[in-house]
Amino acid sequence: MQMKCMITGHRPEKLPQDVSLLKLKLLEELTSLPAGSCVLLGAARGVDTWAARICERYGIPYEAYVPFKGVDSRWSENDRLAFQRTCFYADHIKVCYDSPSKDAFLGRNRMMAEDADCGIAVWDGEFRSGTAAAVRALQKLEKPVTVISV
Repeated sequence: MQMKCMITGHRPEKLPQDVSLLKLKLLEELTSLPAGSCVLLGAARGVDTWAARICERYGIPYEAYVPFKGVDSRWSENDRLAFQRTCFYADHIKVCYDSPSKDAFLGRNRMMAEDADCGIAVWDGEFRSGTAAAVRALQKLEKPVTVISV
């Protein structure tokens, strides 16, 4: 059976200026997954994009859970291009909701947690964030979570 590992983490504005160590730790975690594993990511800016690039480079299949169509419409050109690349190389794309809302992001996280066997979180430990909600969703389902502390 294929193991599915959910990735969750902060957007760039919540991360430190130097993220090289965080990226290295994420690389170590992703390349340590059992052979044949699949990564589930939210196709967001920041940690999800890092995970997609690592998966592409190391041949790890991944699925992109997009909260709603057009999620990238207000992003910078570079971020939109990164999002399009993430979707292009994804083994599967799941558009979770028809229209934009805060619930679309939280619902996307719950869907990924339900589909995952485990999770990796790049997280600052703050209780009130989408990353925290994703970690809680995994914990509620009694799925193991590896935390890479920001």
